[in-house]
Amino acid sequence: MIKYIFTISTGRTGTHYLSKLFQHIDGCKSYHEPIPIMHSKAMRQFLKGNTKLMEKNMPEKIEEIKKLSEETEVYFESNHMFIKGFGWYIPDYINPEEIGVLVITRKTEEIVASHIKLDATPLHYKGWDWTITPLVDNNLAELPKEYKFPKLLYYNYSLQLKTIFRPSVNKLFGRSEDYRPGYIRRYEKAMLEWYIDETFKRGEQYFKTYPEIKHLEFDITELNDPKTIEKIIKDFNLNVKIKPSFYDALNKRTNLDPYANKLKIA
Repeated sequence: MIKYIFTISTGRTGTHYLSKLFQHIDGCKSYHEPIPIMHSKAMRQFLKGNTKLMEKNMPEKIEEIKKLSEETEVYFESNHMFIKGFGWYIPDYINPEEIGVLVITRKTEEIVASHIKLDATPLHYKGWDWTITPLVDNNLAELPKEYKFPKLLYYNYSLQLKTIFRPSVNKLFGRSEDYRPGYIRRYEKAMLEWYIDETFKRGEQYFKTYPEIKHLEFDITELNDPKTIEKIIKDFNLNVKIKPSFYDALNKRTNLDPYANKLKIA
């Protein structure tokens, strides 16, 4: 029986909202990116092929998961760091047959727009701790062919943003603080599109590596439908029950997102 549920996503796909919905399910404890989140340096090093720090931090992560999952039928964690690091070690500590994974998708152009709106991109410092960059070791998705020497180019554009196009310099030259020249914006968009592809390809690889782990896939637009949650409960064979308050939580915006008003979720 599945007791532990995790998510695979790129971020900006409604996982925070989903964690709020799961808080209205009797028999479930639900958390969004609980500490330790397993992002930042450990994630960056893991993605570059250096696994030491991630492995060192795993006992603490597992201890917290066990602690937070005490006296409940189901533990739910929405955290897109799962596929970028700690998720690959979870089956070493937890029986794979007790693990379920929800893959949450969204239209690529909407994910890209949302990340750019928040400056949470592979090219911006706000995204370095959360996204996959071209510095990744053994990427699964092919980097855009129009951009030669991907790692060198990444360093070059990052340096430009940190120096000649940083907000204080832009302001000094009478530009808007978030100004970026067109060639950097185009590159940033291409890197986000690649990041999305890379994330879900890693998800496919994960399920090939751990075929005994059951997973379900949903689009962000399906999260407002009670039938989606009912399907998760049924397909994962969860011994839980939806509370009446669950229906009041539907369509309630929970996180900053430029598309939230349009989709009525975050």
